[in-house]
Amino acid sequence: MPLTAGREISVRLCGYGAGTTPNRRAYRRLRVRSAEPEEGGGVRRGHGRDDVQIGQVLVLGQSSWFTCGVSYRPSTYGDRIADVYDDLYLNQMDPSAAVELLAQLANGGRALELGIGTGRVALPLAARGVDVSGIDVSEEMVGKLRTKPGGDGIPVTMGDFADVDVEGKFALIYVPFTTFFALPSQAEQIRCLGNVSNHLEDHGVFVMEAFVPDLGRFRNNQATSVMKVDTDSVMLDVSRHDPVSQTITASHVVLWEGGVRLYPVVLRYAWPAELDAMALVAGLQLTERFGDYDRRSFDSASARHVSVYRKTDGA
Repeated sequence: MPLTAGREISVRLCGYGAGTTPNRRAYRRLRVRSAEPEEGGGVRRGHGRDDVQIGQVLVLGQSSWFTCGVSYRPSTYGDRIADVYDDLYLNQMDPSAAVELLAQLANGGRALELGIGTGRVALPLAARGVDVSGIDVSEEMVGKLRTKPGGDGIPVTMGDFADVDVEGKFALIYVPFTTFFALPSQAEQIRCLGNVSNHLEDHGVFVMEAFVPDLGRFRNNQATSVMKVDTDSVMLDVSRHDPVSQTITASHVVLWEGGVRLYPVVLRYAWPAELDAMALVAGLQLTERFGDYDRRSFDSASARHVSVYRKTDGA
């Protein structure tokens, strides 16, 4: 999201000085004073919550610091990638099979999408006659949804989809394209599943699409791959893996003559068996698992899965 005057940001600061060590990091809440950097940068001293000019050097107490990045927030991925999301994924991922399966499972009832984004799945599902609502934390992504035919007709709640902060119950709640892994911890994932269970009708269905973790692609807990090569640009995927927290911190890096664009994402992955255990804790039980939306068999060679859960008795 562009920085604007008055907006509060959480800035990661790195530096050297009295009582500090190289590469020490801290986070501070700062308020943007101007949307334009001062010529040559600026300098401020202060404590607590301060104004900050974009591009400024910060001097805090006796230690000199410089800004080295805005911290990752739940909306960061969507806000950064919204302008190019459909170009990257919509044309490469036909949602027809997903829409067909989801429409059948909705069975004429209401549907809720967690992380509705630009409406890649929700719009064609609504066109099938399903009453679709959504939740998303990124205003930029939802803004793209609103520009599309039918986009204004889909109710969207802005906020963390783990809260499932919506009214009423649904015949179908679904989360496509590994979006569930955007929740940063096992606790948050279990909390989300519990809220899903609370918002499902008695015979309601929860559908999750996710990748099967492939840790073999990491060497020394890091990986770099080429996603796309054109005559005037290159897109790379760079990532680091933390096997303890089961977290992947990654960024799509676009290089072209005009500069560099970064599209960061942080994921907390889980294997299918862990997802099933978390679902049971939340009152949901696996009833079907497919290798894709076309209902192909899920097996040891499957790179992803589409899992169908229903409420357990008494949930």
